[in-house]
Amino acid sequence: MKNYLMLIALCLFASLANAQEKMRKEDMFPKNAKYFIKGGAEISYAKIDSVMQAWGGSFQMEKSSEGNEQHIYLVKVDTSKIKQLQEKMEQANATMAKETGKTAPPFELNDINGKKYALQDLKGKVVVLNFWFAACVPCQHEMPELNKLKEKYKGKDVVFLAIGNDGAKEIKEFLKTNTFNYTLLSDGKKTAGDYKVAAYPTSIVIDKNGIIKYSQIGGSNIAESLSKEIDKQL
Repeated sequence: MKNYLMLIALCLFASLANAQEKMRKEDMFPKNAKYFIKGGAEISYAKIDSVMQAWGGSFQMEKSSEGNEQHIYLVKVDTSKIKQLQEKMEQANATMAKETGKTAPPFELNDINGKKYALQDLKGKVVVLNFWFAACVPCQHEMPELNKLKEKYKGKDVVFLAIGNDGAKEIKEFLKTNTFNYTLLSDGKKTAGDYKVAAYPTSIVIDKNGIIKYSQIGGSNIAESLSKEIDKQL
């Protein structure tokens, strides 16, 4: 069965706009996928660079899975759309900034093994949330840095929770080919709405008293930014 999902450019550019120069090609374009120009022919992995150069790096991805194959379609984005995306990102960041200083909305979610996690039970600890979904390419790109961040605070009063939009089954399937060491909570769409999440991936830091102290939508500096805020709250 074909499973198709458009990764809107808002999602893509959330974490790639400032990070493309620092990323390896393999991070942005997994080698185990097949690549196509939308409405056109398949392109070889070696030809991706020339396509990106011709487009000036302005593109979005559309991803589908057909059987066990991952297909990624590259779509050129014109300048006017990029400007619109930048405006949407500014709006999304402004929306999140308004939540800073407010009491974090309560939630009760199960992890992928059925264990329940409630925010009210985590008072006295710094809580770091990551809102994501399995088909979100920028979400995948930041996971190695988030894994290192979690390891850095091992044994300290910090809890790292990844609130996924997907169900437990889909997340477990995702983990067969990806590593994400946060505690993985499933079926989090409502919680994402409660937290005014407007783009993915979004990270939020909550202090020991349950107050939202910091939020950020993706970015190549995500681990550094979160680390600075966590240190303030410990």
